[in-house]
Amino acid sequence: MQDSILQISRITKESKMGLGNKMSEENPEMREMAARICRDYLHGVWKHVTAENIILKRISGGLSNWLYNVQLPDETVPIRGEPRQVLLRLYGQIHGERALEGLITESVIFTLLSERRLGPKLHGIFPGGRIEEYIPARPLLTKELADPTLSCMIAEKMAQIHCMQVPISKEPTWLWDTMAKWLDTTRDILENIEDIDVRHLKNVNMIRIIDLDHEIKWFR
Repeated sequence: MQDSILQISRITKESKMGLGNKMSEENPEMREMAARICRDYLHGVWKHVTAENIILKRISGGLSNWLYNVQLPDETVPIRGEPRQVLLRLYGQIHGERALEGLITESVIFTLLSERRLGPKLHGIFPGGRIEEYIPARPLLTKELADPTLSCMIAEKMAQIHCMQVPISKEPTWLWDTMAKWLDTTRDILENIEDIDVRHLKNVNMIRIIDLDHEIKWFR
């Protein structure tokens, strides 16, 4: 497994330098690493996968991580309830103590959410990333996020998560710092906006009448 960790570190570093094809699902080195990780952490027929027979697909959307959908060969049949496909998450480069602390916190929370069935199942975790349940889905569209029914469903799930007792710092700063930055950005946009698309005029006016400072203070 140490070889896989070193391999992840090397090829992700090369990719950040502009060699993105190193992380391509077509790259033999990438395929070998994915197969090795799956053999090490998954059970059943996954113990016999190779770089040549796995189905590997790069998934877009990761901000700092590399995401892949790894599938068993079409002719392979699971024998002990193992998944046919998984999500392989490889962490990007990590710089600084804060980044490492955030990564540890994320791993703890993800594990707890998995155990309590509030998130994807965790199949394996290693220093360079983790193997998760693959959920065939798509992100919500902007117009869907504005749907009150969906917003309420999301809020209920978030409330369940926020009520959990978790062994992490209870004095977070990232959220408040981020909200303060967003508030400054919102003010700047609203003060300098000129021509407003008629389709967005209603939303802009609604934002203008909300006391965002008061809302943030209440939230804290």
